[in-house]
Amino acid sequence: MARAGKLQMWPVGWITTYGEGDAFMQLMYGPNSGQSNLGRFVNAEYDELYRASKLLRDGPERNAIYRKMATILAAYTPWDIGVYRYTNTLVRPWMMGYKRHVYYEHPWKYLDIDTARLK
Repeated sequence: MARAGKLQMWPVGWITTYGEGDAFMQLMYGPNSGQSNLGRFVNAEYDELYRASKLLRDGPERNAIYRKMATILAAYTPWDIGVYRYTNTLVRPWMMGYKRHVYYEHPWKYLDIDTARLK
């Protein structure tokens, strides 16, 4: 229903799998309406800046464009951002190989148990 534009308000969460500003800025790019732009936000200046950002590598110039884009989003407030998730993971001493990854949430198939340390 969200992709079809049939919802007025709904909660949604988002994480990124890569550490780039584009992962979030593309969520409000007008031509992505009905895809990743579920709010169907369209703003000509924002879209122009987004296209310009795609031509640049990471650096001060692209960061300045992202700041302008963020200012536009703050002015029009297409989203009400108000939920921040916290994740806690409890690991027993006999768990081998566990290291929390920033993006990969479910590493369980890569882990093992040290049976000698079981109590």
